[in-house]
Amino acid sequence: MDSPAGQGILVYGEDKVPFRNQISKESYIYELNQTSNMQLKVA
Repeated sequence: MDSPAGQGILVYGEDKVPFRNQISKESYIYELNQTSNMQLKVA
């Protein structure tokens, strides 16, 4: 099962940590980290 964008579970050994890290699409951080388009931007 896939998680919605920005959500998931980190598993480290026996430990499981759910997380939700939703960032506004207007944010510079979102632009830097989004992976939905995976396009190489050449300067």
